[in-house]
Amino acid sequence: MKKTTKGTIQENLQKYLFHQRITPHSTTGVPPAELLMNRKLKSRLDLIVPSVQNDVKKKQFKQKWYHDKSSRPREFSVGDPVLVKNYAQGNKWLNGVIAEQTGPVSFNVYVNN
Repeated sequence: MKKTTKGTIQENLQKYLFHQRITPHSTTGVPPAELLMNRKLKSRLDLIVPSVQNDVKKKQFKQKWYHDKSSRPREFSVGDPVLVKNYAQGNKWLNGVIAEQTGPVSFNVYVNN
C-alpha cells in the first residue's frame, strides 16, 4: 500500500481487495467473489483474453458461409414433378406431382397409385 502513488488510500485498498477476491483460492480453486455472487467478476485482464463465445460465433459464421457457397435454395410449387420416398414395400422411390403446399416445407404429393 505504501508503494502505490496514484489515488487515495481508500481507492488503493479497494483495488487490492478486488484483485484478492477475484484470484482463485488454493483450496477451492474458485475465487471468493464467485462463490459469494455466483458469477465471475471481470477485471482489465479479462478484456485481453479472447472469449470463447466470440470464437464459437466466428466458426459458426464461417461454417454457414461455406455451406451457403455451395448450396442453392430449394423451391417447389404446385404441379412440379418430384421423387417421393416409399417406406412401404416395393420401389424405394416413386414419381409424384405436388398437389398442394400444406406448410413452409410440407407438401401433399399425388403418386400414380
